[in-house]
Amino acid sequence: MNLIKLCLILWLLSTPRFAYALCEIKETELPQPSTQCFSQDSANKEIARLKSKLTEVLIQQESLRVELKHIQSSQNNYQTQLNRRDSAQSSWYSILLTSVAVIVAVLGGIIAAIALIGAKEVKAAAAKIAEEKAQSHVQKTLPIIVTEELNKHFGAKEFFAQVREAVEVVAHRGISRSISDDEEEMRKNSQNDESEIE
Repeated sequence: MNLIKLCLILWLLSTPRFAYALCEIKETELPQPSTQCFSQDSANKEIARLKSKLTEVLIQQESLRVELKHIQSSQNNYQTQLNRRDSAQSSWYSILLTSVAVIVAVLGGIIAAIALIGAKEVKAAAAKIAEEKAQSHVQKTLPIIVTEELNKHFGAKEFFAQVREAVEVVAHRGISRSISDDEEEMRKNSQNDESEIE
């Protein structure tokens, strides 16, 4: 507010019309014409007094101009400092935002790597557990299923007879005791096959 007043005063002082208005004497201050004549000496004194007032006003005007220049330079300095601060703050803000973006990107990469490693480990662990469970299940149920199926398709006596016969053939390596025994075994086999078919 003071700066505005000072600028207004300086502007008014810088106009010639105002400077002359300050130097003029009001009508009330003017001496009334009288019958007396002014002496040359009093007129010179009055002129000297007016000149001194004029010089005082001009000196004040010049001092106000100097002060205005000083204020303007101070204002320019403050404005420059504010601009520097704003640019410095803008730089810091951009640096901070960039660093936050980099940190978020790095964290995303780390999370992705952990997810890939974790997925591989989970897959491997799941395969291992599934294999173990399958083996334990097969070990428990296979003997039961095989026994049931063999009993269903072969009677217990027939199965053991066939196994005994296969063992004898392997043990004798296809050499029979006599030809008649071979023929007899073939007949038995064919009869067994016929009875199974019926």
